[in-house]
Order: sequence, then C-alpha cells, then structure tokens
Amino acid sequence: NKILTTFNYSSFLEALQTDWINYGLGFWNEEAYKYGYAEVFIEHELAGLRDAKSNILAPAIYQAISPFIDDVALVKKDNKFGFITTKGIEIVPTIYEVANEAFDMYALENEEDFTGTKVALVGQNNQYGLLDVKENSVLIPLVYDQISCIVGDIFNVKTNDAYFLVNAQNRKIIEVGSPTPFEFESPDLFFSKTAGSKKHKYYSVKGVYLGEFAEDSLEAMPNQYYYAKPSKSQQKIVVVDDKGEIITSDIDQILTFYNYQSFAFR
Repeated sequence: NKILTTFNYSSFLEALQTDWINYGLGFWNEEAYKYGYAEVFIEHELAGLRDAKSNILAPAIYQAISPFIDDVALVKKDNKFGFITTKGIEIVPTIYEVANEAFDMYALENEEDFTGTKVALVGQNNQYGLLDVKENSVLIPLVYDQISCIVGDIFNVKTNDAYFLVNAQNRKIIEVGSPTPFEFESPDLFFSKTAGSKKHKYYSVKGVYLGEFAEDSLEAMPNQYYYAKPSKSQQKIVVVDDKGEIITSDIDQILTFYNYQSFAFR
C-alpha cells in the first residue's frame, strides 16, 4: 500500500510490530496507547504487574489490583490501600484503611478547572477526606465522619451529625448544617430535604440560601435570579434575586428570554 510506504513501512504487519503503538494495541485500546500496557499476573496468590513482553513492572506483593482507569489503579497490600501506575510506580503508598477508585474531577462552574486531576476518597481511623492521587497530596483533610462527591468539585461531608457542602479546597459552600445530605438539582442548585415537609431548602451554586420551595419548582433566569412555579403551598409565581431575596411574589404569568437580561410578567 502506497500509504504505508510513505511512513517507511513495507507492510501492515511491520507497522503493528512497533513499540509506539504497543504492538497493535494502540489501534483499538486507547489506554494502552496513551499510558502503556500493564497486565496483572498472580503469583503465590498475590498480584503483580508485567508489560506486553512479560517484563515485571511491579512484583507480586499486592492482595489486589483494581482495573486501571487511564494510568492509575487502586492496590491493596497488608489490608491497606494505595495507588499504582501502569509503569509499576506506587505513586500513593498503601497507608489508607479505606479508599475508592480514582476518578477525574472537574469544577462545577468551569469544567476546565482541575482538568486531568485524579482524586480519590480515602479514610483512616474512621475519618475521611479527598486525595489528589497523582500528586499524593491531601485536598480535603481526613477529619470528616463521611464524605461523598455530589457533583464536580463539590462534596457532601458529615461532622457532628450535620452535613455540609465543601469544595475541593475544603472551603464551605453552605455554612449551615443539614440533618440530611445535600442533593444536586441540575443545572446549578443544591437542596436539603426538610423533615415533615414537601418543601426543600434551596441554595445557589455559590451557597446563597434561596428559600423553601417544592422540588423541581425553581427555574433559572439571567444573573443568578430564579423564579418558583406555583405549587400546592404557593399560589403565585415568586421571583428570587441573586442574594436570595424575594423581589416579587404575586406573578400570574412570566416570560423569560434566552440570553436577555430582562423578563416580562403579568
């Protein structure tokens, strides 16, 4: 084929038999092409890593090696957890009593922030936090009774029997604690459920308290304004500004316009 000869290959087989595509793996396995092929092998009931040529990348010293996500895998040794790369490098030592598999984190307000940042929820002594896996640095300190990712770089944490929202820098998004975990309502709202009420306490993505409204009743408007549709407990349309203040509450009909800075109402 003339195309092959332009790249100095005499045959397709010769093209496959090259390191740069891991002997053909790169054509159908993007992870193997990008990060290098690593295969788990078992020896004396322990797991290790070897490459496509059976060279040992990591000796068989682990109780378990999870599937690789890009170039990172969770490993278990002596009942503790850490992380290893496809090169067999232990980038996080096996010191954590609890850990989940690494995942890519993005910023809720700007998805380009934290691009390529791999994080994992980890725990020691029944206290939990967030770890930057590739840098082996703690982002959210291990001081919480519970932690879970709610969306993007926002996390539910529990301490002293109350839930709070914090970001990946451990800054509180919502200062007021809730007896129940916070939940996310697309595209940019958080809420907590109120016991004995069908209304939820709503907060903006910046942590501003917007009020108590029925679930799925808030609609976004320009400049972080919202309007709440009528419900059983609310006969009229209510408009709330970016500070959480009600600017009008007796609207019968409202019209909003895409990309406009104003709205019409009756």
